[in-house]
Formats: sequence, C-alpha cells, structure tokens
Amino acid sequence: MLKVSPRTLQNWRDEGLIGFSQVDRKIYYSRADIGLLLQNHYNKPFKAAA
Repeated sequence: MLKVSPRTLQNWRDEGLIGFSQVDRKIYYSRADIGLLLQNHYNKPFKAAA
C-alpha cells in the first residue's frame, strides 16, 4: 500500500512515526495510523512560477 521497503517500515516503527500491532511475527498497521503518518508529513503544493 505504501510501496516502501520492509526496512523503511522498521525504521518508521523504531522512530515512533507509525503505530503498529504485532501478533507473533506478523506486524499490522491500522488505516488510521497510516493516514496519520501521511497527514503529518503532507507537503503543500508549490506555486509554479509564471
């Protein structure tokens, strides 16, 4: 869904950027946590020079 590597997801978890749940060795992310991550790192579009 995010099209990032497993290592990137691990880094984000380690840095506390995204919440997760773990059952045995499987890691799950809620849609709300993914949305929050994207919202917190949103960049407004730049105005094009005329």
